[in-house]
Amino acid sequence: MDDPTSTPPLNPQIAQWLAELDEDANEFFQERAAVREHLGGFSREEAENLAWAETQRYVERRDSTPS
Repeated sequence: MDDPTSTPPLNPQIAQWLAELDEDANEFFQERAAVREHLGGFSREEAENLAWAETQRYVERRDSTPS
């Protein structure tokens, strides 16, 4: 996560997982978490957990799609 404006996730496991992902997946996670927290009314922890699950599915679909 090289973006200086993003803060690391509260959960250290999620932070470690994100550190191993590419920029595209990191951005996907950050956007999903921000929308859920700021527009959806979820706590930051809830928003990050939901974004984590959604990002996992996104990466699995993306990586399983033939080029």
